[in-house]
Amino acid sequence: IGANTSDDGYILNMARASEHAGYMANYYRWFGVPEAPFGWYYYVIQLFAEVSTASPWVRLPALACAILCWMVIS
Repeated sequence: IGANTSDDGYILNMARASEHAGYMANYYRWFGVPEAPFGWYYYVIQLFAEVSTASPWVRLPALACAILCWMVIS
């Protein structure tokens, strides 16, 4: 699963800010505008972050996507 990267904090802060904004806002770029329809993955991260913000836990969706892609390609 790997060590923390700068993207981990970036995405977790977007998930945390969405609670107050009412939508998944890009907290650092584009002045907080929504990223629909490309932000669906961030909503999954938001749901996982409500349970825990531990790095291995919030990386499970990425692992599931990687395994799914591997199975499709194979």
